[in-house]
Amino acid sequence: MSGKTDYAIRWANEDQDRLRLSWSDMLTMFGGKYTKHRRGMAYEATIHTMKVALRQGFSVVIDEENLDPKDYDLLLKHAESMDVVIQWHTMEATAQQCKERNAVLGHPIQDADIDRKAERYNDYLTLKTL
Repeated sequence: MSGKTDYAIRWANEDQDRLRLSWSDMLTMFGGKYTKHRRGMAYEATIHTMKVALRQGFSVVIDEENLDPKDYDLLLKHAESMDVVIQWHTMEATAQQCKERNAVLGHPIQDADIDRKAERYNDYLTLKTL
């Protein structure tokens, strides 16, 4: 809703050595129905794909908003262990802008869910800068 997927797709398509990864897309590939078991498999598949891609010299963008802070930290830990440069791109969209975009796109995400995601993400960013 903030434009992150559009950004990630554009970034990946600018160079043949770039990949966009998303555990949500991986979950859809597994059948789309959310279950804890499938979520875990999708997340592990994303980490594995990221590690293989980085070893082969690809640049990778993780396009995801629905990760817990521990998931972000695990992704970063895996990337750091491979001695790669990590860049953090933050979309500068407000929760209200996300709600408006959500409504235009016809997504079924409730405004309260967007507020919770924004708060969780802001809390995470605050912790990372302390």
